[in-house]
This record gives sequence, structure tokens and C-alpha cells, in this order.
Amino acid sequence: MKEKLPAIGIGKHVCGSATDLALRCLVETYASLCDDDGRESPVAKRSKSDGTSRPPNNSPSETCSESAAESWNPVAGIVIALCCHHRCDWKHYVGQEFFNRVGLGVTEFNYFKRMTSWATCGMREGGPRKETESNEQGSDAEEHETQDRSMEGTSDSLQGLLTTKEQKQIGHLCKLLIDHGRIEYLQQRGYDAVLQYYTKPNVSLENVLLTAVPYQSSLPHSVS
Repeated sequence: MKEKLPAIGIGKHVCGSATDLALRCLVETYASLCDDDGRESPVAKRSKSDGTSRPPNNSPSETCSESAAESWNPVAGIVIALCCHHRCDWKHYVGQEFFNRVGLGVTEFNYFKRMTSWATCGMREGGPRKETESNEQGSDAEEHETQDRSMEGTSDSLQGLLTTKEQKQIGHLCKLLIDHGRIEYLQQRGYDAVLQYYTKPNVSLENVLLTAVPYQSSLPHSVS
């Protein structure tokens, strides 16, 4: 390929740190490769002096063409189904700046990531299921069955202090906290990023989708 084309990153249930690595690969590595190939980013173009630019009286078609060129972004979109936050790693986490800004660090991050497994504790709850439902959800349950074992004792010790519903709510909030750092990371790099539910919890408890497009485009607001 003589010319780099805009990329779209798509991932289904990208576990833990793999999400952060994927975001860095798209937003930083791929963008750098495109810049090294000689195609400037919109920010770089706008920062240059217009001393050698063409006369301002361009035709509508020329204006439209220039506008499209200036809005070109090496990554046209990102769609990642998030999961397994307990497998995140501070070393690779893209939201470190957000955590540090609100007075949190690696110690708090490690506590939060472990508690995220509470949000999907329903995957371990027993009860009869129809055979068809079992087949449909079997692979999803197996995929996320690798819960952080170090939290199981903690969960047991909280019996009588927190209800299962309260633990799920705390786990959900911990997931949102970690994901918010990812949202800010993308926003600071010129993307309109949001979190959205893409399916019902009875289909998958890991049902949150991270979507991002360059700010020239638009996305519906997230569902909290």
C-alpha cells in the first residue's frame, strides 16, 4: 500500500489490559506510522503558517475537498466490547493520568480492578437453566470464569456486611471508574468517546461497548 488508509478498530470482549494495548496501538502507534509516511495530522496542518497557502477565493468543490483533507484522521473509529477488568494492569492502563489527577494511584487501582469481578458475580450463581440458554451463554460464562481468585475470600468475608446486590453495584462502579480513564484518554487525543450498552444482561453481563470517533463525527451519549 502506497497510502495509509484510515483504520477502524473492532474488538469483542477484549480482556483487561488488551483493551489498553489496543487503544495505544490505534491512537498512538498507527497514527505515528501514518505521520511518518508523510501524511500530516489535522492538528499539524492547522498549526502551520498559511503564508504559502492558496488564495482564499476557492470554489465550493475545492473548499469541500480541503475540509475533508484537514479532517482526515488515521483512525476513523473504535468499537470495543469491554470485559475482564480484573485482568487490567497499571503498567498498561491508559487512564493513569485521570487516576493521578483525582488523587488515586496504583494501590487504589489494584483494589478497584479486583472489585470489578463483583459486577459479574451472577455468572457464578447457580440455578437451573434451559438447555438452549446454557448453550448460548456457555461460551460467555467460560470466557469470564477466570475471576480473580484472591477476591473470593474477600467476598465471603463480606457476607452479612454487603448483599449480593450491593456487591454487584460496587463492582459496576469500579468498572465505570476504570473505563472513564479510558474515555478521557481518547478525548484528550481528539476522539468523541462514550460507553454504551449493546445487549441485555441476560445475554451477557459484560455488555458495555466503548465507541469512539474523531470529533468531526458524532456519537450518541452514553447510558450510565
